[in-house]
Amino acid sequence: MTKKASPTSAVDTRITPISLPDLKDQLRIDHSDQDRMLIGKIKAAVSEIEAYIDGPVIQRSMTLKLSAWEDEIQLLPGPVLAIVSIRYYDTDNVQQTLDAADYELYEENRIDRLVAVSDWPVVYDRKDAIEIVYQAGLAASVTQVPTNVKEAVLLRASTRYSMPEEAGIGTVAWNIENDFNAESLLMPYKLMHC
Repeated sequence: MTKKASPTSAVDTRITPISLPDLKDQLRIDHSDQDRMLIGKIKAAVSEIEAYIDGPVIQRSMTLKLSAWEDEIQLLPGPVLAIVSIRYYDTDNVQQTLDAADYELYEENRIDRLVAVSDWPVVYDRKDAIEIVYQAGLAASVTQVPTNVKEAVLLRASTRYSMPEEAGIGTVAWNIENDFNAESLLMPYKLMHC
């Protein structure tokens, strides 16, 4: 049985894949009167895109705490760029660090999975017996963000600027699925849950 992870992220220190000048160029704005609002549009666009693709755009540190091992542990959100550490409380309730040679990370159906090379160590009976810290995101830095993801952020932030009330049809608010261009740019990165 696989376990869907519910990790926590440290304080949001998210770096955006586009800059304020990028958005101002897109909108042909040459003054700074609206800079604060435009930064908010960028951050909102990134949040929407991360919700749509079900993962961070630029790497973020995630921490998953478990009470027991599973045969296979799904690490969501992904993609996982690196496992930082796996620590556990042994049978004497002493925290230990699992050696990297004792586990493997592999991807199947666009979901990263963690498995033991042989057997997981026995853990003490507590809610936070296991702590997995990993880096997740489409890219490790701004320069590595795929161009079509940057373009989707620009499109969404521009739309948020030009449609501040989220004008929609009837009572349905406009969203990424209503924008064929943004959706098609993001589709290769959207996590499809099995």
